[in-house]
Amino acid sequence: MMKKIRNYDKEERWVKMREVCKVCQKIKKFSQVENENQTKEAKCQTCGFAQNNWICLICGHIGCGRYNSAHASDHFQSTYHNFALEIDSLRYLN
Repeated sequence: MMKKIRNYDKEERWVKMREVCKVCQKIKKFSQVENENQTKEAKCQTCGFAQNNWICLICGHIGCGRYNSAHASDHFQSTYHNFALEIDSLRYLN
């Protein structure tokens, strides 16, 4: 006789995923900015640039865009992580 496996509903799975997902945790930090004078956490992890940054949707690495020092592109070249989200515009690449 087969055991019944407990099926989590979608909402419960999503809540559990957000607790452990590296990308969700970093995005949560960005949304917790209380006022305009508070520095955002979304800085390039290589050079510290704070604009035109992309977050890797595989591992959560934050790198600056191609019009700056292209550290997001360097991250792709070294890891082949091919899903990224531009933090300011929410535009994605795959």
